[in-house]
Amino acid sequence: MKVTFLGTGDSCDPARKNLSVLAEDHGRAHMLDCGFSSTHGYLARSAQTKLDTIWISHFHGDHFFGLPQLILHFYMQKRIEPLSILSGTNGEEKILSALHLAYPELATKLSFSLNFIELQPGKTHRHNGLAWQCAPVIHSQSANGLRISNGSSSLYYSGDGKATKESIELMQNCDLVIHEAFSLNSSAPYHFSIDECLQLAENLSISRLALVHLNQETRQIINASATVLKRKENTEILFPGDDEKLIV
Repeated sequence: MKVTFLGTGDSCDPARKNLSVLAEDHGRAHMLDCGFSSTHGYLARSAQTKLDTIWISHFHGDHFFGLPQLILHFYMQKRIEPLSILSGTNGEEKILSALHLAYPELATKLSFSLNFIELQPGKTHRHNGLAWQCAPVIHSQSANGLRISNGSSSLYYSGDGKATKESIELMQNCDLVIHEAFSLNSSAPYHFSIDECLQLAENLSISRLALVHLNQETRQIINASATVLKRKENTEILFPGDDEKLIV
């Protein structure tokens, strides 16, 4: 599985696109979150990839307001293949409302179908070549972490929010854990921190941990000091930038 970080920033970081990840496997491409600016990260690579699936972790603008623009792009490109959009509850209603506000009547003109699928925590849904599992995380609105697997490799993607017992279970034995680390320590009520991520890595023996969605102050501290973090034993700690690629 090839992973490309289309964006790694928080909601208003001028130097990074909104958090979004592209996972490609066996000829299929799957986009995890699609915020205001993360759409541009995908469009820069659209000649090389055909998007099959989009996952929305929650319905804050920096995680799904890029969808109307992306759907418009596919319409203008005369796409005919169905597009699957996976999320937690009420995804279809929220996404179609955003699409109508951005481009009224576009949904009635599409030459391809939008297939909305609601994932249920605790259940595995097999779709477009992957096994999809979600679990609730603690955020300021309903939000879910996600595990995807092709049978031989797997990754966990947190979206935003503090880890829960259920989401931690999904992280176990993943080849790559992508987790938001908004602050250095656990000072934010609805976001995870670098310290908490490192503790998880130790507790779960995570082999590769990619920390994303750092707020601007935290990112500047990390960039300015090579001694802020030490490599954890048996865990590779990554701070990926936009358009950085990994093989899982």
